[in-house]
Amino acid sequence: GVVEGGEENKLTVTFTPENWNVPQTITVKGIDDDEAVNSEDHVYQIVFEHTQSEDANYNDLAVDPIKVTNIDNDIADAFLDKSEIETTENGAPVDVRVRLGLEPSDPVDISIKLFEAEDGKVETKEVALVSPNKITLDKNNYKDGVVISIQGQQDNIIDGDQKFVARLRFHSDDDRYMLNDKFIKGVNKDMDEAGLVKSYTDTTVSEDMTSVEIG
Repeated sequence: GVVEGGEENKLTVTFTPENWNVPQTITVKGIDDDEAVNSEDHVYQIVFEHTQSEDANYNDLAVDPIKVTNIDNDIADAFLDKSEIETTENGAPVDVRVRLGLEPSDPVDISIKLFEAEDGKVETKEVALVSPNKITLDKNNYKDGVVISIQGQQDNIIDGDQKFVARLRFHSDDDRYMLNDKFIKGVNKDMDEAGLVKSYTDTTVSEDMTSVEIG
């Protein structure tokens, strides 16, 4: 049988002369409260009433309770649907959704900047661009989140693939969301190749030695 966690439910388990030696399984299922209120693990017990049977050997027996902990999955944190991305020079942008785990008591402002590395010392705009560079999550959109787009930039240089890091920095009057920076690691694939560029169309010349300029 199934016992739904966090609610008062009754379930009867019956042993007969035919199945007395076959273990019976009780499945305990946690319930997602989806609430910021009382955001903590819930401890409860599965309590067994004394047994009832016309067999005096099995009547009125006590069964020890089972302690169960329902682990809360609602936490005050920010979640990204991608932590690593790959862009191409002048290719389509890559979308990353940012959401919150719990409803904030005050709006959460998030600024996004691109750097060459996580140390945040050298900002880069030549490798990729992010749009928008600032988002706000509040009680109305924290569940669905907001999408940011990161697009690789063309440099017309054969310089190989270029790594970059998008840094998300948080600020809010809700102390729970004064979070540490989060990062999205990216690689912008180099699309430049060595070769000659043809800047002319097919042409003709005549036998009278008239010259035609190509270039």
